Parts: sequence; structure tokens; C-alpha cells
Amino acid sequence: MTRSARPLDGLWATLGGVLLGLLGVLAAWSCGRGGSGGEQDERRPETTPEEIAQWTGELEQRGKPWFGFPDPPGSGPVETHEVALGHEAYRMVLRVQPASGRVTLGIRGVDRQVGGGGWLAFAEGTWHARERKALDASGSALSGSVARISWSCLGTKLRSGNDGVARLVFSADGRGLTALYLGYGEPEVWTKAYARVVGAEEAVPRGQLKGQIPSTAALAPLAPDSRYAVRVRVESLDGGVLAGALVQLKGRPHTQSLTGPDGEAEIGFLGREAPRAQVFAAGALGHQNGETVVFSDDVW
Repeated sequence: MTRSARPLDGLWATLGGVLLGLLGVLAAWSCGRGGSGGEQDERRPETTPEEIAQWTGELEQRGKPWFGFPDPPGSGPVETHEVALGHEAYRMVLRVQPASGRVTLGIRGVDRQVGGGGWLAFAEGTWHARERKALDASGSALSGSVARISWSCLGTKLRSGNDGVARLVFSADGRGLTALYLGYGEPEVWTKAYARVVGAEEAVPRGQLKGQIPSTAALAPLAPDSRYAVRVRVESLDGGVLAGALVQLKGRPHTQSLTGPDGEAEIGFLGREAPRAQVFAAGALGHQNGETVVFSDDVW
């Protein structure tokens, strides 16, 4: 991945080049919300046992057809890990394919707070090794790595849906992580949750991990009136570059551009159009659509 942003209006863009694999991203992550030290998670009172039982039944009945999810697209071995996330220790299954740099995950649970309910989500995105020398004894690909994902969530109580983006940052030993995420239903409201990689039968008590931590201020936005230029490259899953692919900042059709013979194109936008997360989408005839998300404070 090359760093290819260039200055506009005398200001340097803060984003590096973005690699888009055209892989049919069904973007996804959790409807559930998500510290340590002085961080405070914002929690509502727990609802009645009767409602919890009702929501649990709704999740099983309405959500079960969607519990399964695919491995990351591409070729090579896939690592599967179980993760407990946030106050409720929601169970997440994470699948990483180091060879392709892709990740998928599925997560579901019952939000036991007043106004909560059952939910499930799927996510797909990119995985980047940060400190390969920090691999633990198990050789886990999670050690010191970062996953940037798009997610889609189904609420089984109201049969509702939502989507957004998230960044998962793993500890050097690959056993802990923090999740910073945004739901498009709440624009520019960012939340953080803590999680732990666990064994298949390992139980994590409720309340041991923090979640629902307001974190918008922790992610600095791009300058709203500055123009940014990002160089993107579109590749198929076999690694070949794709000329003539249509690329754009997601939800901003005026930023559309076509890739040249080298599979590259430049996307220009104002900081206010994607202040903290920038999702770049691509499409080409004969391929499923793809998208990649980056964040305003990412360092490549």
C-alpha cells in the first residue's frame, strides 16, 4: 500500500493510498455499543427478566437464519478466534486470512438494558499486521494488528437495520483489543468498547469489560473546509489491477473517478464530507462491488 495523497489548497492530505479489493463487501458490525482507567461507559438500567427472555426468544427465532457468515474472500489459511466484547461480553467470531489481508466477523447478543433487545451483525474488511515480530507463542495473526471493517446490523426486536464502520486494534500479544465504531444512524457519534480473545468454552462475567464509552473526541476530524486528494488502486482478488473501475467516496457521487491502465484513480473531497472515517467504494463489470475504510488519524 503506497502513500499517495497529495496537497491541495496548500494543505497535505492526511490519508495514504487505499487498496480496494473488489470482493463484494457486505459491510457489517454490531448494533451493540461499547475501558479502563477513568473512562466511563454510559449504561442504562437493566430491564426486567421477562423482557430479556422475550428478546432472547426473538433473537433465536428471527435471527437464526443469519447466524452463519463466510470466510474472508481470497486464498490461504484462515485463523478463527472467539472474542468477548464489552460490558455484556457479547460473543464475536473473528476470521482472519493473513495471506489476503482480509477479515470477516459475526457477532450477536441481547442488550439487557431498558430499550435494548436482540441483535446480530456481520462485518468484512481489511487486516493489517503492525508488529509481526511481536507474535505470541501461538503465532496468532492478531498480535499487534489492526482491522478496519464495515458492518451491518439487524435488530430482532423491531426488525430494524443499521450499518457503520469500525476499527479493531489488537494488543501486542494478540489477546486484547479495543473497538472504535460508528453507526450511520448516529452520524459522527463514536463509541469504544474493550474486548478479549477467549477460548471456545471460556466465560467472561458481565461487567468485566467496559463498553459504550463515548469516544468522538478521541478521533480528530479532518479540517472541514480543506480539500483532500487520495490515490486509490483497485485490484481483483487474484491481485490483478482493474482498469476502468468506478471509484468514489461512499455516498458522495460527485467524487466519482475511473481507474487508469495501472488500476489507479484519484478521489478528491472536502474534509466535512467524511470527517473521521473515509469509505472508498469501487465497482467494475464482471466483479462484485468492494469497499475499504480508513480513518482520519491512520498512519501508513
